[in-house]
Amino acid sequence: MNLKDFKNPESFMRPAPFWAINDRLDPKEVERQLRDMRDKGYGGAFFHARHGLTTDYMSEEWFESMDAALKVAEETDGKLYLYDEDLWPSGNAGGLVAGMDDEFRSALLVGT
Repeated sequence: MNLKDFKNPESFMRPAPFWAINDRLDPKEVERQLRDMRDKGYGGAFFHARHGLTTDYMSEEWFESMDAALKVAEETDGKLYLYDEDLWPSGNAGGLVAGMDDEFRSALLVGT
């Protein structure tokens, strides 16, 4: 074991918390928060939409904030993950996928 690497691991080996995004997003505040996490030794964060989010999910404002976080991650050699479970279930994108067109909805699954 290389003790030097253990004492100062690369970003992908460090903890990355679920970052509960549950308010009005502001790119400058998002940037400040991720920079603070990186300064404290976290490898990055999971950008995780949660109940209480007042910014429209996947809106222009959402992506501006996501871009601000990505900028910090790139500048600091950190990691940023998008955790898509807005209002459940996984992959629902806050209802946007199913709301697009009926062909994207599943009525039921039938097993044999």
